[in-house]
Amino acid sequence: MAVPERNRTHAGMGLRNRRAVLGEVALSGPLPRVDIAGRLGLTHATISRIARGLIGEGLVRELPETPAAGRPGRRSVPLDIDPAGGHVLGVAIGPSIQTVALADLKNRVVAGAELGLESPDDPDGTLARAAEAGRGLADSHLEDRSRLRGGFVMVSGAVDPAAGVVLEAPSLGWRGVPARERFAAALGFDLPLRVESMPAAVAMAEMSFGAGRGRRNLLLINCELGLSACVIVDGRPIERRGLRSDAIGTALVTGMDGAVAPLDRLAGGLAVLPGGGPPPASARRRAEALADAIRRDREGDPDAAGRVARAGRQLGRVIAWVIPLVMPEIAVIAGPLARSRRYVDSARDAAAESLADSGAAVDVVASEITGSAGGLSAPCGLAIREYLLGVS
Repeated sequence: MAVPERNRTHAGMGLRNRRAVLGEVALSGPLPRVDIAGRLGLTHATISRIARGLIGEGLVRELPETPAAGRPGRRSVPLDIDPAGGHVLGVAIGPSIQTVALADLKNRVVAGAELGLESPDDPDGTLARAAEAGRGLADSHLEDRSRLRGGFVMVSGAVDPAAGVVLEAPSLGWRGVPARERFAAALGFDLPLRVESMPAAVAMAEMSFGAGRGRRNLLLINCELGLSACVIVDGRPIERRGLRSDAIGTALVTGMDGAVAPLDRLAGGLAVLPGGGPPPASARRRAEALADAIRRDREGDPDAAGRVARAGRQLGRVIAWVIPLVMPEIAVIAGPLARSRRYVDSARDAAAESLADSGAAVDVVASEITGSAGGLSAPCGLAIREYLLGVS
């Protein structure tokens, strides 16, 4: 029997309201019911009814009463995500990072594994190792695999998220890889999975719970050994419209010394590695060399500091060139080089200098997602966003 249109509309509205309440609690909580009602424009009775259901499902919990802000003598009961409501799996695969993490619903990493591959250029082997690590984390820390609500895999390169296919990842040597299909097969049990390009994934994570929170337009530069980027316009990655996330690093630009070279070698991690010879052959050794260069800069080594500052200034000039084209509210530097204050500060200063005569300006900041946790919070948080909150 057909469901009346009115009932379908009512059911759809109820689902949207439920997801909206869950989203407020997950992304802005803990919050009392009255605050959630004010944020969403719903009645207190509606919020209370939805909250009862979410508490009954084990997704939301009540915290101890606190004094109600601005309401003397009144007390409120904040609602928070219940971390015991389930878990998610997050995977990051790039030339300088291959990690797998298990997190609870508050995006707190329960356990993680570094794959430590000499080179991730074999897609089948890399995905199989990642799936094996994910299965091991689930078996070691969960009594029931059904507690896993979903997984999110982010890969350096250009990705078709609808098909779960890595179209091309020059830094990994991957091309036309059905990553979702192969990861799922190697995992050995059913799990909803999403595959996304690393810059797009990190950009969405920054918008949801990082440096870009509350903004609608963002430029993200992922600074590993090479550079990749994502532009968010009105809350959506424009990569969906055909822009390639890996194209920025291979673009030929004129350096500050007048030489023309790929941007990767002028402003990315390759520019920070010590000169005098070719970089190490394996991805793992190159990543270790980049981490060592960043450490030496932090410790005051003048040669390392000079390389980091030059690379940052070059990146800042490129950011200044891009700003008038996409008009972001904020430019976020992510990846290993985001952990170098000198690199970020140099990029910020160079961008400001280059934009001074145009009247344009942008806030250049370090990522809050790819910090000391090695980027584990980004894929786990996006799995929560998609499979708990229904936001893709």
